[in-house]
Amino acid sequence: MSQKQGNNEGFSLVELIVTIAILAVVGAAMIGFLAFCLSHYRRSSDETNLQYESQLCFNRLKEQMLQTTNGISVSADGKTLSLYGLDATGSTKQKTEFSLSGEKNQILYQEYVYADGSWVKQGNAECFASLVKDWRVIVLDKEGNILDTTLRENPRPAQVSIRVSMQAGERSYEAEERLSLRNEIKATTDVGTLYQ
Repeated sequence: MSQKQGNNEGFSLVELIVTIAILAVVGAAMIGFLAFCLSHYRRSSDETNLQYESQLCFNRLKEQMLQTTNGISVSADGKTLSLYGLDATGSTKQKTEFSLSGEKNQILYQEYVYADGSWVKQGNAECFASLVKDWRVIVLDKEGNILDTTLRENPRPAQVSIRVSMQAGERSYEAEERLSLRNEIKATTDVGTLYQ
């Protein structure tokens, strides 16, 4: 009977500790690799989102500018863009204003109608573009000179240069585009000359 007795001792404490140590090292390496992959994915995703948002912003602004029939103006600091036109019936003066909301990292747009000698807000301001840290708008003439759109001399704009700085997480992205104006519009804030 003593011949059938096998080695049933199992794992020794040393073998068990060595196995756990090896598993811990492999597990730590795997966790480090997964953390690196996740971090790389987030950075790539943030950069893709920033590029998409900037292109979307430019495309939407281009669409709005092509529909502008009467005028354009930019604040002195370049942070507010106003587009002037008429409604579908051609009887109501309209203004669409795009401005930077620094605390929300957005470009907001607000619509106005001209009534009783002043611009009256229509509804609430809405998000036009998100992830925007900063932006600057410049109106240019045909020769590329910067126009002062607060003048009443009716300079004729030809292009609008827009520089956008965007940020998502730790990633930032800057883009600049020049948008050509199709309609013969005026670069001024003077309502009297805008709608002559």
